Amino acid sequence: MISFLSDLWRILKGTGLWLDKKEAAALGAPNGDTISIWIAMKARHGNALAHIACLALWLVQFRHCQNQLAGVPMATQNYIRATVLLILFTPIAGVVWCVRSIARSIAKRV
Repeated sequence: MISFLSDLWRILKGTGLWLDKKEAAALGAPNGDTISIWIAMKARHGNALAHIACLALWLVQFRHCQNQLAGVPMATQNYIRATVLLILFTPIAGVVWCVRSIARSIAKRV
């Protein structure tokens, strides 16, 4: 039973990380960055919206952006919160990706 739960946990954790990287790419992050690391880097360079987003990520973990930049691992309950928020955030990332794609195709025609 413990082996099954451990395997299930590894799958869920891997799926959450995959979803995180895909949503970050849809928002315009460099390939391979997670949303929190990308936002933390933007906040570090003074982006006001990124600072607000980092505050919102406190729902996942206290000082989540700073902890991700520092390499502090998340606790199990934080991974569960993060995965739930990523699933809820998927439609928003999809809309942003569509708008960015339309804007890029219009820019190519001009």
